Formats: sequence, C-alpha cells, structure tokens
Amino acid sequence: MEILVVLVVVGILAAIGIDALNKWRQNSDARQYVQNFANDMNRTRTTAMVTGTRYRISLTLPTEYTIEKEVSVNSNTWVSTGIQPAASTSTQLANTGAKTFIFDTRGFMTALDAAGAATFDTTLTATLKNGSTRSVVVTALGTTKAF
Repeated sequence: MEILVVLVVVGILAAIGIDALNKWRQNSDARQYVQNFANDMNRTRTTAMVTGTRYRISLTLPTEYTIEKEVSVNSNTWVSTGIQPAASTSTQLANTGAKTFIFDTRGFMTALDAAGAATFDTTLTATLKNGSTRSVVVTALGTTKAF
C-alpha cells in the first residue's frame, strides 16, 4: 500500500514538473528569439557603418525577417543577404508600426511602416501562445535593446 501511495505522489509531482518545464521552455524560446533579433539589428547597424553601405531589415511577420544591403549608394535597390531562421512555433513577432528598418552609414536608423511613412522609436513584441511577451526597442539613433 505504501508503494502505491509513493507512486501516486511521484506521478503527481512529475505531471506538475512537466507542465512547468514546458512553460519555461516556451519563455526561453521567446527570450532567445528576441535576443537574436536584437543582435541581428545591432550587427546590421555595425555592418552599415563599417562598410559604408546602407542596410535594412524587413519584417515578414509573424516569424521571419530579411537582412538586405543597398546595391549602390542611394539607389534604393536592395539585395537580400538571406532570411533569418523562423522563430519556434510557440513565438510570434508582432509590430503595429515599422516593418522596415534602414541603417545609414552613420548608424542612424529610419523605420518605415507598411505604407512607407517614417516612424521613430519602435517597439516590437514577441508573443507566446500562453500570452507572455518579450520586447525589442529600436530607437532612431539605431540602438536596439531586448527586454
């Protein structure tokens, strides 16, 4: 009888632990995706300054974005440097404002919404299926921080 009680208690604890582990993994996925996105924004800004070429990141929501460079100075013609890996199935990136972030050769950023209008100091939010969120803030000076 004692063994049966012990097995029931162990089963209940295991069920609670598995649920907590799944929630932790989803939060970790969102945190990692947001951090990777912020790192790509910072790397793109630095590359624009070092190479003297404008670069941009275009969001292809909800989970992907592309990094592109300008073909020649002020041509406004862009070539893709590759699509970044999609986020996990538990994370989606949402943004009601800017869809394109252009970094000039000085590292300053211009953000454009879907209609092509300039916006400033944009916040992007990664949302999990369970409703928790992580954010990336991008300023006009080109600085990017993940929270």
